[in-house]
Amino acid sequence: MKEHEFQTSSAADDELTGLSSHELTDEDRLLVQDLHKLYMPFARANEQSLERIWDRFVQEQAHLSPQRDNLVNRRGSAMPNQRIAETTSPYEPSRKRSIGKAMAISAMAAVLLITILSWMLLSSAFKPAMPNGAQPIQQTTHTGTIKHLCSFDDPNPAVSQAKVGVSLSLSAQGKIAVSNDNLKIFNAQTCNQAKSYTVPNGTDLVMWSPDGTRLLVHGTQAQILDGSTGNVIATFRPSAPDSSVQPTPTPLMPTSTPAPTVTPTPAPLTPTPMPPTPTQLTPTTMPTPTSAQINTRLDNFSGSAPIIGISTWSADGRQIVSLVEHKSLQIWNASTGEVISTLGSVGNTLPLALSWSPDGKYIASTNSDGTAWIWNVSTGQHSSINIDSSSASLAWSPDSRYIATSQNNKVYVREASTGHVAYSFQAQDSNHIDDLKWSPNGQYIAVSGSDLHLWDVKQHKIVATFGHVARPKVIMPLAWSPDSSKLAAATISTIRATDSEHPDTGCTVNVWSIA
Repeated sequence: MKEHEFQTSSAADDELTGLSSHELTDEDRLLVQDLHKLYMPFARANEQSLERIWDRFVQEQAHLSPQRDNLVNRRGSAMPNQRIAETTSPYEPSRKRSIGKAMAISAMAAVLLITILSWMLLSSAFKPAMPNGAQPIQQTTHTGTIKHLCSFDDPNPAVSQAKVGVSLSLSAQGKIAVSNDNLKIFNAQTCNQAKSYTVPNGTDLVMWSPDGTRLLVHGTQAQILDGSTGNVIATFRPSAPDSSVQPTPTPLMPTSTPAPTVTPTPAPLTPTPMPPTPTQLTPTTMPTPTSAQINTRLDNFSGSAPIIGISTWSADGRQIVSLVEHKSLQIWNASTGEVISTLGSVGNTLPLALSWSPDGKYIASTNSDGTAWIWNVSTGQHSSINIDSSSASLAWSPDSRYIATSQNNKVYVREASTGHVAYSFQAQDSNHIDDLKWSPNGQYIAVSGSDLHLWDVKQHKIVATFGHVARPKVIMPLAWSPDSSKLAAATISTIRATDSEHPDTGCTVNVWSIA
C-alpha cells in the first residue's frame, strides 16, 4: 500500500478530531495522521473478515433453499419458525444418539456411585467396636498359614500353689522343654513325650541353649544339663552380693511414657536374622568342689543356699546372667558355673524379667518400680527408662535396637538407646497382656492374654488372633522356635489348686506352625 493513501485532508482531520482546522496545530495534525496510518490496516482487515462471513452465510442460505422449497411443497404453507425447524430435521438422528449415550453414561455412573456408598456403609456397620480410648488397629487375615500342630496336658497342680511357675522353651531340634515342678521333654511336631527328669526341690525355669544341646534349669540351684541325657554339666556357684554398692542409673530421655498413640508414620523396623548359631560347646563335667571351697563361697549367705532368681542365656550360649538374692546380677560361665563378673546391685527394686540382647552387648530388665534398666555388659553401667509398668513381659528386637514391654493391654516398642517410644499397639480382645515374645526372624511380636495375637512388625498391624481361652485361664508363657516356624503357648489357671470350685488347675501346651 502506498504512502499517499494514508494522507488526510483538512476536512478529514476535522472529522476525526471533532475540531476545526484552525484549532489544530501542525504537530497535532501530524499526530492525527500518524494515528490514522496505524488504524487503517486494522479497519481494512475487519472489513475483509465481515465480507468473508457474509459470503459464507449467503452460500449456506443458497444450499438450504431447495430443502425448504420441498418441505413447503409437501406440507403446504408453514410459518417461518416451522420452516426453520424442518430444515434442522436431517441432523435429528445424530443428536438423539448423542443424548442416548449421555443418558447411558449417567446411569452407569449413578449405579457405580450407589455401589461404592453401599460398600462403605456395610464396612462401617460390621467394623468391630473399639474400647473407649483405644487406638484403632487394623485386623486382617494372616497372609500365610497358621496351623495347630498338637497339644498336651500336664495336670501338675503345683503352678497354682505359687510354689513354682510354668516355663516353656523350644529348641532348634524341634523339642519342647516344660517345667511344671518337674522337667519334661516333648516332640514339638507331635507333642509326644520323649523324656522326663526329676529336679530336686522342683524347677521354676527351663531354657534351651541357643544351639539346642543344653538346658538351663533352676529351682534352688541354677544348673546346666545335657539336653540328651539330663546329666549335670555345670552348677552355678554365685558370689555373695555386695549390698553396700548402690546403683547410679543414668535416666534416658524422655523419662515419662508418651501418650499411648501409634505413630502416624512409624519408621519401619527392618527385620534382621539372628546371629549365626554358635559353635557347639562340648559339655564338660564340672569338678566337684571341696567342702572348704564351698564353705568359702557360701560363708556370706547366712548359713543357707543363695536364692537364684530369674536367669537367661547370652546369644552365643557361652554365658548366663542370673539374679542372686534379689540384690545383684551376676554373669557366669555356662561350662564351669564360675562367676565372670557382677553387674552391680539392683538397689531397692526387684527385676521381674531379664533379656540379653542378640548382639551380646546389653542386658535389659523390667523392674518392680515401673522402670526398665539397660545394662552395658562391658562396663557394668546401666541406664533407666520409665515404662510406668511393673511388667514381666520383655523382649529384644533381633537387631538389638528396640525393646518391647507391656502395660495393661498395650505393647510399647522403645528405642533401647534413648527410651523413645517408636510405636505402640493394643491387644483389643485382651484385658491384660500376660506375655510377649519377638520372633527370631523379626517379623512378628506374639502377644498373649485371653487370646494369641500376631503383630506384624513391618505392616504395623495385628494380622492374626487365635487360641482364645476364658478366664480364669490365661495364655502364658510363650516360646518361639529359633527358626520362627513354630509358636508354643501354655494355658494355665489363675485359681489356686486348693479352691474346690475350680479343680482344673493344670497346664495345657498348644503348638502352632507359622508360615
